[in-house]
Amino acid sequence: MVGYAYAVLFRKRPAYRYTAKHSIYVHHAHLGRGVGRLLLQELVDVCAAAGFRQMIGYIDADNAPSLALHEKFGFARAGLLCGVAYRHGRWSDTVMVQRSLGAGATAPPPATAPGR
Repeated sequence: MVGYAYAVLFRKRPAYRYTAKHSIYVHHAHLGRGVGRLLLQELVDVCAAAGFRQMIGYIDADNAPSLALHEKFGFARAGLLCGVAYRHGRWSDTVMVQRSLGAGATAPPPATAPGR
């Protein structure tokens, strides 16, 4: 497997039904080959088609390539979570990124929730 990606509801409560949280993982041997770009494009397209209005991602603060990729796709830094992950013998920070889809927060949602 070269990589995978998925999106889930940001929160289970109905008020958050228009927001998706996504994750992308690329095998270390395939980094820098455009796999993440392809996966992120597909996620954005699928989430938009499903009626989601916002996408949220959490990225390790040291993962400059992923942060740059998300920025190219219109994601903005929305927050910094300090010392929330412990890996490789140290605490690391996580950056929250966000991007609007479709009308975003500029118009009311349709009468039905995405995916229903």
